[in-house]
Amino acid sequence: MKEKNSTKSKVVLDTNVFIAALITDGVCRTILKEWAKERISLFCTTRVVEEIGMVGKRTIFRKYFSENDLRKLLWHIKQKATFVKDAEKIPKKYFPTDINDLLFVSCIIAAKADYFVTGNTKHFKKRISKTEVITPKEFLALLR
Repeated sequence: MKEKNSTKSKVVLDTNVFIAALITDGVCRTILKEWAKERISLFCTTRVVEEIGMVGKRTIFRKYFSENDLRKLLWHIKQKATFVKDAEKIPKKYFPTDINDLLFVSCIIAAKADYFVTGNTKHFKKRISKTEVITPKEFLALLR
């Protein structure tokens, strides 16, 4: 984690972190609360926000959160996150095991993020360029 007097950490969050934050008041929601307190800088691309919206609209999640809750989250992301354009070139050595996750690698590289927080660390390299790939629990421990 960056020193308290330096700039805030640049972070990209996986869709599963946002969805988990909507489902339960746990580690992932605490990360979003830290973002709301401006302790971290959240970076996104348009494709990442579209992915969160598409996943969040799945009927399986209706018993956990409403579409209105999802809309509020997406609105906050669009208002408060820093948006970057997708990276033009992604070195093959950083490709995830699930090609559908390439949009996150693109965002990570474009943002020059310090951290990528995901519940699926096994899908990604331990480092993507200079970005450390860590779990929500590991990231929250760095914030404390």
